[in-house]
Amino acid sequence: MTPDPAARTEQLVRAMARREAAALASSAERLPDLVVRNLDCPCGHVAGDLAEGIDPVRTGRIRELGPHTPRGTADHGLPVLTKLVCERLENRSLLPLAVVLLLRERARPDHAVLPDRFRTRAVALREASTGPSRTPLPAGPKGARALLPLLRRLNDEEAWWPVPSGGRSAESRVRTLPVATYHGATTADAGRAMFLGPHREGPGTGELDEIYLRARRDAVLRAL
Repeated sequence: MTPDPAARTEQLVRAMARREAAALASSAERLPDLVVRNLDCPCGHVAGDLAEGIDPVRTGRIRELGPHTPRGTADHGLPVLTKLVCERLENRSLLPLAVVLLLRERARPDHAVLPDRFRTRAVALREASTGPSRTPLPAGPKGARALLPLLRRLNDEEAWWPVPSGGRSAESRVRTLPVATYHGATTADAGRAMFLGPHREGPGTGELDEIYLRARRDAVLRAL
């Protein structure tokens, strides 16, 4: 029997939460050199720098580019993370990114195809279709039927984590980070992790945030 859209939506939310729990349980000795591209957001808020709160000894060069930086600004060959300017990531949320970049840095031949371009879920939701087989995500989904295709796409885009032992995951070199993020300003939502990014994406996503956070917590506790 095929699950109804609401049940399938909750299944995907829990699967994404378990993936983040696995990412949070990983380890990396440092965050390598990185360019952070901050995209403009209508909310007008600006979060702090990505590396705030991380011991400088454990980070490489972190170059922050603001939303008004010219599009053609060079990244000097460094890996790039794209996020919303209002978006805040916890230090441990950077672990999957650090793990992959350290593998690339060690220049093993089987890791040559690992990604060097990353984006948050919030950016993935806002980006237009990038190929003939891709469909744009709906804006402001209402109900499980509208949200389900969005979550299927995100779930597929995050399937690169954990990194396979051979270093090869999917064809695309752009990866969506499988982590919840926060709003970086002093707002009612600033202290709450939201699994689709720093803003509610539509009616019903608040309840899904709760399902996600419970599933993530339970998965982390089971891994202890």
